[in-house]
Amino acid sequence: YHEMGRQYGHLLKEQILWHFEEIKNDFLVKVAGNNPVDKPAPLFTVEELKAKFMPGYYRAQPYSQKQMVQGACETCGLSLEEMVFMDHMLQAVILAAGNSGCTSAAVWGKASKDGRMYTGRNHDFGKPWRDRLGKIGVIRVMNPTGSG
Repeated sequence: YHEMGRQYGHLLKEQILWHFEEIKNDFLVKVAGNNPVDKPAPLFTVEELKAKFMPGYYRAQPYSQKQMVQGACETCGLSLEEMVFMDHMLQAVILAAGNSGCTSAAVWGKASKDGRMYTGRNHDFGKPWRDRLGKIGVIRVMNPTGSG
């Protein structure tokens, strides 16, 4: 997973850094702007960001996901805290909106054709954010060595 993260960070470095700057402008730098809920977002200092996102979101992730994120940080140029914030930007949106209309789904076992796990996420954002995310949208397929 670590090596896949390194490849992910290297191949998508430009998109990752661009998107992080956009998110940073919405949630770390200034009020409002082009945020997905079209209202002033809560601004975080770097210390608040670490306090909100690292203990809950990062520590709760499985080891394989942590390895993926750590590998991506090594090649894309973001710190671990910055990558975790970006990877969980939906939670920042929820904090800004006070609720969420976005959905996620996962199927596995008998619910999927081949028993493997498949996940998806739908972002019900306004047009400015859909346009923004459309610039960097990717489908990531992971096939780690030794995963079965």
